Amino acid sequence: MHRRRELIQDLSNRKRICILPKNYVVKVRVSLLTILLLIASIDFFLLFSSRLTFVKLGVVMLITIAAFIFYAFCMKKIKSATIKGDTLIVNSLNKKSKVASLRSIKNVKTKSFAGLQLTSLNYSLDGRVENALFIGHASYLPFSPENTIKEAVKLSKKRKANLKPGPVSAKKIA
Repeated sequence: MHRRRELIQDLSNRKRICILPKNYVVKVRVSLLTILLLIASIDFFLLFSSRLTFVKLGVVMLITIAAFIFYAFCMKKIKSATIKGDTLIVNSLNKKSKVASLRSIKNVKTKSFAGLQLTSLNYSLDGRVENALFIGHASYLPFSPENTIKEAVKLSKKRKANLKPGPVSAKKIA
């Protein structure tokens, strides 16, 4: 409960809040490269374990193509996010950053299975709907990235509503 209050206080004070750990991007890159190296070693084992046939060559090519498609998908979709004030900063694995307003977030969903937490984020940027995927184990913050983002959006909308001018009353001049 205390950490939740600290998080809400940080959001109110417009401090920088990392939704995922700071070394998240490096860990994901290393994991993806490890998977590619593991698949390459399996391919070499299949190729050189016995006689080379067209079936074996086809299986190795299929596994290699599937691995590179998976790698490209992950490099495009998996991102990290940070909240600073009323903005969402999304960093991709290839070090490109995008900055959007918290009010441009369309949808946030979290699914959990086998100890992993998959959070999908859809937001609008320059008239296009962008999406990001966060993968993690236990939550870095007191609650899931979905709840953190939703709380930040709620506070951002409340701040914007407080900035609107109230009704203006006209004085009658007699």
